Amino acid sequence: MYVSLMERKGIEKGIEKGIEKGLAQGILLGKTEMIREMLLSGEPEEKILRFAKISREELAALKEQFKREIN
Repeated sequence: MYVSLMERKGIEKGIEKGIEKGLAQGILLGKTEMIREMLLSGEPEEKILRFAKISREELAALKEQFKREIN
């Protein structure tokens, strides 16, 4: 099957974007898991905010998401 240079470049760009998106999702998943573990361990909010580099609003949303596990 013949693939033109333009098509090949488009495919390569799509693959690159897919890899970037996958890496970003993996990083986010790891960060979320770290925050969950810190909350379960009873770490202070200030420490979580400092290490996870998230806002108070983001932390509040995650606490809400994990509230069944935390209590």
